[in-house]
Amino acid sequence: MNNKQPSKLATIAILSLYMLSMANATINGSLMSIMMAFPQTAPSRVLQLMTIGTIFAIPANLFAGWALGKKMKYRTAAIIGSALIVIGYIGPAFLHSSVEQMLVLRAIAGIGSGLTLPLGNALVMGVFPPEKSATIMGIGTAVTNVSGMIMSYVAGLLTTKDWTLSFWASSLVIITLVLSFCIPEPPKFDMPPASDAEKKPEAAVKLNPFTWVVVITFGLMSLFCNSVFINISVIMANKGIGGAAEASLATSMFMLAGMIIGFANGKLFEALKGKTIALGLFLQALAMVCVHFGNSTILAYIAMFLLGFGYSGAMITLMMLTGMKNHPSKTALAVSLNLTVINLVTFIITGYIGVLDKIMPVEYNYVLVAMIGFIIMTVLYFIFDPLKAPKKEA
Repeated sequence: MNNKQPSKLATIAILSLYMLSMANATINGSLMSIMMAFPQTAPSRVLQLMTIGTIFAIPANLFAGWALGKKMKYRTAAIIGSALIVIGYIGPAFLHSSVEQMLVLRAIAGIGSGLTLPLGNALVMGVFPPEKSATIMGIGTAVTNVSGMIMSYVAGLLTTKDWTLSFWASSLVIITLVLSFCIPEPPKFDMPPASDAEKKPEAAVKLNPFTWVVVITFGLMSLFCNSVFINISVIMANKGIGGAAEASLATSMFMLAGMIIGFANGKLFEALKGKTIALGLFLQALAMVCVHFGNSTILAYIAMFLLGFGYSGAMITLMMLTGMKNHPSKTALAVSLNLTVINLVTFIITGYIGVLDKIMPVEYNYVLVAMIGFIIMTVLYFIFDPLKAPKKEA
């Protein structure tokens, strides 16, 4: 752990990395306009503009987790990754004669996203002391949600003039590219002085086994949460409680909650420690109850707020747990595994819902499964607090 605090500029540079994760979602509101601009192209092909980056992000993410701090400097990864994101997300504003052309650019952005996704959390855990890292990581989550709301709003405004202008909404990531040159490097770590470690340096330190519990938790939480998040407009329309405008506001409530928990997470983590995960999972379970049984627009807004608050709160603490359980040499890899499973879930979520429709033909089956899943996970994390010190035998 580094005892020397990074400069204010370095801290701002690290926080700017959190803006990159929401840049992909800026064209959500423009997809219908793009479909209308290319009537000969299948709608499913246009929708790939949202998912193709995920495919390319997964291998890049795993490479970054393996190489960071050993084969590649954090600053180098930040510069290359943010440059690829700028090219891939803003490029379609110039090159948009075909959907395939835009897909290539979005794939390039996906590679950049994969390189940069582990950086923010890994750097926070590497350069800040534990008592401060929870607060900084929370602020980073707030930056993610605020930047996402800004870029989505700007993209919506630009789309009303011309859909090709919507890609300029991602220009906010240029700030990250510039600040990437100020990214600090985590301090060098000492390998454990074991004889086996001296003989086999590569095998001296391994991932803490609990890392895989965190990865599984991340995967299930993302699967349950996102299956509802991406379908909230469909749910509200089918229940007759809102159209596109109301669904957009519900999505904004999710991001608003993420921003609030981001700023408050430091104090919450200080008070609840590992129980923060159980609280986050419980709030997500409560959100699913509201979505499944609720029949009013206000209840849908409340549900999305609870979902955003619970998801972001649990996610921050799980990331903190990743850093606390692992040796600094494995932090980047552990973080990248968490983010890789989120990307995998994003890619398979449509197929997951399709499978549920075949084996469980009830309305809003994915909401019901998520509700049950979150309740079970809440009980498990409440009983088995991962940060509770084991009792010493007398």
